[in-house]
Amino acid sequence: MKTEEMIETLRYKAGNIKAKIESEFFNDVADRLEKYKELEEHGLFIKMPCKVKQGVYLINHSLVTKRGRPMKCIIDEFIVDRDGCFAVLNGNEEFYRVGRFTAVSITQFGKTVFLTKEAAEQELKRLERVE
Repeated sequence: MKTEEMIETLRYKAGNIKAKIESEFFNDVADRLEKYKELEEHGLFIKMPCKVKQGVYLINHSLVTKRGRPMKCIIDEFIVDRDGCFAVLNGNEEFYRVGRFTAVSITQFGKTVFLTKEAAEQELKRLERVE
């Protein structure tokens, strides 16, 4: 076999291998999406309100009422158990004096836990007007 023919054959085979790998990849992605869709249809798929290690603002902690402003925390992890889905919050230095971590239900996002400082401050102002 001539060198040119060998190069052409190798490129052809490499193209087929690449196509097979890409095909397997896309089939795997499609299978995962199908499984997620099925889980969602049965109410078993949980969409988290934010990412792990993202900053959030807490307004229902005793230190918040003393300071009158939201407390920034970091999402350390999400926990799912028989009682529900919870975000484990890691607070700042003031928070450590009370306890380093606290867990809040993801149902509290938008009520006592906020993705932005502005949203948390707005809710605190709203609560002050109600009281």
